[in-house]
Amino acid sequence: MGFDWSLNPYTGCEHRCAFCYVRAFERRADRPSDDRYGR
Repeated sequence: MGFDWSLNPYTGCEHRCAFCYVRAFERRADRPSDDRYGR
């Protein structure tokens, strides 16, 4: 495809996957951890 990098502007989603890394990232980024991600 010719891409060297990609950009993901999202910091959360509505899928609520059990294996998602976003909840751990939120803790490391000192962001509020609420129930946006389901589990």
